Amino acid sequence: LKKSKMAEHPIRAVLAVVAVLCLFLVDVSSAKRNVLFILTDDQDITLNSLTVMPKLTSLITNKGAYFTNAFVNTPICCPSRAEIQTGRYMHNTKAYDNSCGGTTFQAGPEKLNMASYAATMGYQSWYSGKYLNNYGSGNVGGVSYVPPGWSEWHALVGNSKYYNYEVSNNGSSTPIKHGNNYATDYYTDVLKNESSAWLQNSWNPADGPFFMMIGTPCPHVPNIFAPQYSGLFRDVKAPRNPNWNVAPANASGPGSKHWFLQHIGPMNEQYINNSDMTFQDRWRCLQSVDDLVERLINTITDKNQLSNTFVVYSADHGQHLGEYGMGFDKRQLYETDIRVPLLAFGPGISPKQTINGMVSHVDLAVTFLDMMGIAKPSQMDGRSWLSLVSNETTTQPPPKAWRTDLLIEYGGPSVPPLDGPNPKKYIRDEVRKEYESFLGMQPKPDGGACGEPVTPAVHVDCKGIGMCGGEHGQCACDAVNNTYKCVRTINSTENSIYCEFDDSLNFVEYYDLNKDPYELYNIAYSPEASTPAVQAKMKALSSRLRDYMHCSGDDCFDPPIAPPPPPSAHFVMNGQCLMCDGACESEHDPVHLGSCTGSESGFSTANDTLGNPQISPEKSSGKMCLNADDASCNSGTLVYLHACQLSDGHVHTGNHFAYDDQSQQIKAEYCTDEPMCLTATSSMATLTSCDSPNTKFVKNMSLSTTY
Repeated sequence: LKKSKMAEHPIRAVLAVVAVLCLFLVDVSSAKRNVLFILTDDQDITLNSLTVMPKLTSLITNKGAYFTNAFVNTPICCPSRAEIQTGRYMHNTKAYDNSCGGTTFQAGPEKLNMASYAATMGYQSWYSGKYLNNYGSGNVGGVSYVPPGWSEWHALVGNSKYYNYEVSNNGSSTPIKHGNNYATDYYTDVLKNESSAWLQNSWNPADGPFFMMIGTPCPHVPNIFAPQYSGLFRDVKAPRNPNWNVAPANASGPGSKHWFLQHIGPMNEQYINNSDMTFQDRWRCLQSVDDLVERLINTITDKNQLSNTFVVYSADHGQHLGEYGMGFDKRQLYETDIRVPLLAFGPGISPKQTINGMVSHVDLAVTFLDMMGIAKPSQMDGRSWLSLVSNETTTQPPPKAWRTDLLIEYGGPSVPPLDGPNPKKYIRDEVRKEYESFLGMQPKPDGGACGEPVTPAVHVDCKGIGMCGGEHGQCACDAVNNTYKCVRTINSTENSIYCEFDDSLNFVEYYDLNKDPYELYNIAYSPEASTPAVQAKMKALSSRLRDYMHCSGDDCFDPPIAPPPPPSAHFVMNGQCLMCDGACESEHDPVHLGSCTGSESGFSTANDTLGNPQISPEKSSGKMCLNADDASCNSGTLVYLHACQLSDGHVHTGNHFAYDDQSQQIKAEYCTDEPMCLTATSSMATLTSCDSPNTKFVKNMSLSTTY
């Protein structure tokens, strides 16, 4: 046989093979990475939930990075999930409570979600599971609405469920309905089976990489577990840490906490049992999540894609189970609620890494885009942590120094009217029931909220305190004035959280977690709070918190000093000021005359996005404005708070109020036939003719103390 020229030159042959291999290696190393994100619902890190997930430990934790200081920015479902999708803090998404996901969010922040950027790079994106709590409601597009960027969309309608639920069928107007058969309907297993089937049978690597996000219902109440796990954990109890069932909190002194925790008693035996059984159910429920993790990793392995895939595991927020007398839930500023599990595995990530840098949910979207080779969008508030864990090329080089503090914020429960003009009829039933609870309309347990009454006279009817239900009964979970902003700090000398409440008391909670890991000693009301050193420290933390509340985009990694607050207007009549109550953040909250000493009496005046005048209480941070009950311009029309004009193009005529410096009157600018002005008593504000007495308000200007 005739020898080929290649055979005659063995060195040339070897070089040719090496060249082909090099081309192949370059192709693999430059391939776009797949991204899988698994998000659980209400999973704690501080109460040991990861310890009962051996498959997760083996397949992800031991092969990748474990973050010791991962935080949620808002410890409640819907706002937290909005932050994850958009990479923006709550004060920038304007998604404040569990009714979030309305048309304003859809027309604004959601248009620039992480999936929209992935789509521009050819990613095939899959979403299944819980999305935003109000998803699927008719007035926000129903199940046919698909957020930008998602090529496969199978989101749950409403809040977490395990049986008898509906999911979007990739944008079809007809949802897929599931019943109560374990074999075909148990939701965590449905997510496992459908997502792995899509990867195995429908996704083709040749058509582009995948971006998959799965939102499991577990371990959100009612924590319905798969029947094969019913025998597990029957003897375990929620951890009895030093802060377990310490209630009620004091109103002053180092043992003080905010109003809500002052008004619930310690759990009695019934509520302790309910809390412990909920704890057991959570661990049983998580076994199916562990199975889901295993199935997905095995499927990706079968597709020969594991070395090309980033896998990230986290939760939307944490959970307390008995701490400070609260049986279960989230929404609080404490470590149980704001710390979350965060695990990452993938290309360039060495096994068994421990990452101590502070990261939070606004970092997730930016990090996922970085994994895809997409630069950080300028409006996103987070920062990619990929360079902390992987030697992969990053679109965002690491900063000279990683952050040592971050923002935690919660807007409290929005309590809309259940009747009257413009009620929020689009809100899903489960969200409305939560609101009704805060109005004192839901049945309450005998003898107070989640335990024995503090005193026979204190909140036996629980008005102002919200009850949340689970598989083992109700529990006090929130309060109308549970609205706060915190700066969480961890550095070589400090481990603290400093929080300011938007309530009538301007309450403060400040803990040194190096000395007080269970947050039982509130420095803000301790003897040392009067010392110059602590006063200076609290002033510095308050200023830093204000910097964060003004940040947006790139500035949020290390916020610059915020501009000085503008002067606020106080409208004075007969020695009293026009004011609102509490956080001044709920629609139909009354406006009336009262004390001039509190921040509730400060107002700002400005034009809205359409150029119309508005008057807004400073405590609402621009969310609420003076608003007439209707636009009929009748004398006696009630004036209260309502949402300010947004950029949705819908004109809120009843919001058009302006202060006339010459006449010293607050005028309804939309009343052109007969001028109408504001008048007020100690209980309400109404419209009346501008010729009537008691319409003159002296406007005093003072330095604002709000954000």
